[in-house]
Amino acid sequence: MLPQFGRRSRITANMMIQPRARANANSKTGSARIIGLVMALFFAFGFCTVLVDTIIPKLKATFALSYAEVMLTQFCFFGAYFLVSLPAAWLHSRIGYLQGVAVGLLLMALGCLLFTPAADAGAYPGFLLALFILASGVYDCAGRRQSSGDGCG
Repeated sequence: MLPQFGRRSRITANMMIQPRARANANSKTGSARIIGLVMALFFAFGFCTVLVDTIIPKLKATFALSYAEVMLTQFCFFGAYFLVSLPAAWLHSRIGYLQGVAVGLLLMALGCLLFTPAADAGAYPGFLLALFILASGVYDCAGRRQSSGDGCG
């Protein structure tokens, strides 16, 4: 519908401009919040990845492991990226990207929570399982978007 000229059209035009200005201000605030959330999530993903390198000396001393045995921690963590890639792709195609990220965050939380029973039991395979589940969640959240070609780059 074309605007009419005159006093009434100025009021209508002003009324139409004001909600758009408010919407732009709210979208800028919303965008900043989303960017902050994404930055915090990628910091968490990076922290979980760096966690592997920092726990290797502790696990080696605690369980009296050889060098080859202790490197299973990195193998389990990064092997999860290889093993989880196809199931994660299937999951994302079925439930969508955002729900897939939520599943990935739940997997990360489960992996973190499994460190406690592994430490209580003093079982090295328990730590490997917890790391595998944690890495599955990290890949499901962060890596899937990039490897699918939808991400930047």
